[in-house]
Amino acid sequence: MEIKAIFGLGNPGERYENTYHNVGSILVKRLENRDKFPPRIFVMSENKSMPVFMNESGIAMRRIMKKINAKPKNVLVVHDDSDIALGKFKYAYGSRSAGHKGVESIINALGTNNFHRLKIGIRTKPGKALDFVLKKISKKDSAILSPVFRDIAAYLEKNIS
Repeated sequence: MEIKAIFGLGNPGERYENTYHNVGSILVKRLENRDKFPPRIFVMSENKSMPVFMNESGIAMRRIMKKINAKPKNVLVVHDDSDIALGKFKYAYGSRSAGHKGVESIINALGTNNFHRLKIGIRTKPGKALDFVLKKISKKDSAILSPVFRDIAAYLEKNIS
């Protein structure tokens, strides 16, 4: 994959820090510190000019892409996915939002779903996503996510040019 930019979705502020819904931002923030990583990194919830809420990611992402001259096919969006079990991740290209409001915002703003996505599983038990996505990540679940983040970083380093 030829990727020029990686966008991590999340919500800004202390209230949302370290929540399941922010795993995309958490992972991308960790990628910033890796030496061998070629693409530009953008943690949307910590955008320097103005923090961006997940459900409003599309317009901000479109502006950044224009500024760095990136096409949708050359960006990777990293986000949580409540349909995938905690400890798993999935790569996708050109898929629909599946109800994820942040991804929906991006599809609407870009006018296409032809971009790369890395979905990080956050599902721990049956129930509605709204019941847990904004809760703080438990210590037990954090211990599960840590090696997943390492695996994802290794996967990206191997597959991104």
